[in-house]
Amino acid sequence: MGWKALTGGQNGFDHERAGWPLTGAHATVPCASCHTQKTPGGRPTFVATDRLCGACHKTQPHGSQRREMLACERCHTTATWAPAKRVLAFDHDDRKDAAMPLLGQHKNVACAKCHAGAQFKSSLAEPTACESCHPTPHAGQLWEQRPCEGCHSPYAFKGIQLFDHGERTKFDLGASHRHVACASCHTKALAAKAPSTACESCHANRSPHKDRFKAFGTPPACGQCHAPSIEFNPTVNGPPPAWKPNRFNHAKNTKWPLWGKHATLACSACHLPSRPPAFQRLTPGADCMSCHEHAKVHADATHPNGQFTNAQCMSCHRP
Repeated sequence: MGWKALTGGQNGFDHERAGWPLTGAHATVPCASCHTQKTPGGRPTFVATDRLCGACHKTQPHGSQRREMLACERCHTTATWAPAKRVLAFDHDDRKDAAMPLLGQHKNVACAKCHAGAQFKSSLAEPTACESCHPTPHAGQLWEQRPCEGCHSPYAFKGIQLFDHGERTKFDLGASHRHVACASCHTKALAAKAPSTACESCHANRSPHKDRFKAFGTPPACGQCHAPSIEFNPTVNGPPPAWKPNRFNHAKNTKWPLWGKHATLACSACHLPSRPPAFQRLTPGADCMSCHEHAKVHADATHPNGQFTNAQCMSCHRP
């Protein structure tokens, strides 16, 4: 019918009839500001006008954005551009809206803290990398070369929640080492080097054996006799229990394999320590009568000092 059929002409058209009422500042905008399309004959057309805010508002204060992010009404109203809505129709945890979900303590960080100048697209090379925003407190240490999320969680950054030492390294901390502070072994003096896994590298000054076992190194290799860990929690159990030898290979490391009942005896039963860790060194060629003293073994009237020599014990007896 043409615009003349409407009261007020083109400017009197009720835009709500188009399915999109003009509210706020939009109500005073001239039609031609939004309806710029023309027919092949050069006449203006109002069909299929793009309703996306960014289609009209070419200047984007938030930087270059993909089309989905140009729906300004999710954060702003037509009445006034600033301030933004109190409740934004934007979900940072939705991968369609943002590439980085806000987890844990990140939820309480102001937008401008990460998006300087209200630029949605981060200027950081790796915005999801912790170290892009958080300077490392481990400068010069081994941990500086590892991603933060390998140890820390955004839900509670302090302390280590995620690192599994047994799985990520070749050294299982066991029950006792698990309660030792990381820096106790990974000292600043080591810088980016990993500490030795040998017990004596940390506990050399605590060896109670002095040079008794120097045949196994200086300081002696603790692992020759002891398992690397005992079931001990210092926060619960108090003083640690005795660290008993439980892995020494007597047949391999001495000339005296332990057979039969000998294999079940405590080390101190034969090595007669003056104190628990001393362990008397038995002379090479130790034999049965060194421990089992029979002054007159199998003695009789004919053999008042015993019938057999030490070398003959094994002819009849087994350990």
